[in-house]
Amino acid sequence: MSLINLELDKLKKILGCQGGVSPVLGVILMVSIVVILAGIFSVAVFGAIPSEKSPLTSIEIRDATWDGEHSITLFHKFGDSITKENTRITITDLEETSNQHTTILSKLDGIDNKWSVGEKIQITTDKIPQTSQIEIRVIHEPSGKTIQVMTTTVTQLEPKDPTKEYSLNIEVEGEGTTNPAPGEHIFEEGDEVTIETTPDEGWVFSEWTGDIQETDSEITITMDSDKTVTAIFEETDPDPVEYTLTIDVEGEGTTNPAPGEHIFEEGDEVTIETTPDEGWVFSEWTGDIQETDSEITIEMNNDIELIAVFELEDEIYTPIELDFEHEGEGEYYWVLKDPPEQDWSWYVNSWGAQIVEINGEDFTNQYSWNQDLPEPIDGNYYIHFIGNEEWSTFEAKSN
Repeated sequence: MSLINLELDKLKKILGCQGGVSPVLGVILMVSIVVILAGIFSVAVFGAIPSEKSPLTSIEIRDATWDGEHSITLFHKFGDSITKENTRITITDLEETSNQHTTILSKLDGIDNKWSVGEKIQITTDKIPQTSQIEIRVIHEPSGKTIQVMTTTVTQLEPKDPTKEYSLNIEVEGEGTTNPAPGEHIFEEGDEVTIETTPDEGWVFSEWTGDIQETDSEITITMDSDKTVTAIFEETDPDPVEYTLTIDVEGEGTTNPAPGEHIFEEGDEVTIETTPDEGWVFSEWTGDIQETDSEITIEMNNDIELIAVFELEDEIYTPIELDFEHEGEGEYYWVLKDPPEQDWSWYVNSWGAQIVEINGEDFTNQYSWNQDLPEPIDGNYYIHFIGNEEWSTFEAKSN
């Protein structure tokens, strides 16, 4: 008896249809039996129900280099997204196939749960010796199927020489700091390092000593060896003591420095020169210093007041007496010696004159009583007259 007939007998008994079945029911029963038998046959032949479908994806190699280890970049070009947990990648040395590296996609950084179009992954391994040809296989774990197989040539990168490093040791003497700060610093060969200095209050930068000798407060050095430099700071002098030199003038003349107040630091040496006006001569220094030299040098150890005394030059003055009168043009110098001191006892007068000066003061074309005149110089009155007309007149007469 065939397996199908046996199954039909079983179904008749179950349904209580000993005498046969209707045509419709027979068709339904036959379809059900075929499905059941197909399942039984599949299990018997293949041992399992068919597994899930692998993704359809295009992946390309963007980069493959060797620099002591392999670095491989893969790019998801188009197609289905790949689930990280379901994907295994193997890298095989085609020159020696026993050299192989395997990784699960979920162990790589840079992507989320799925590897989607436009995303890159990078695989780094030192488990494969240096080689020129490798195979990369992307495998779908649930189905065991290979999604894609790729081969590529590995670019051999030149190994880099280890960079030389040198130490820069910065020290400080005095009160101040540097940037970089004092201490030891490590730099690569060829680095240019700028060091700035900042003195504390009351201090100034002086110089660099050690492997660099400079006086600039900011320096730039090239690191071609270990170096030690010391920033030297010096304390500034306290505010200096200052004194005032006051210069006054009597008579007609000037000084250098000019008349007035001048401030000097303690210990300064000051030279003062005198220059008399025309018709005058320097006579002496009075005040805190008594000297007759027209140029003196003093040391400022205290406040000093000086007076430069100028006198009229007697040689150019012609002596006159009261009841003197001059008429006409020209320039003249007269000295009226020892006139009476009683007020209102004599006067001076001028007209048509260009200049009339008495003891350095202007009395041009004025009528003045003797008590209105300036103080006599050594009891005398020195008169400077310029007339530019024939009738220009000066007189000094008793009342």
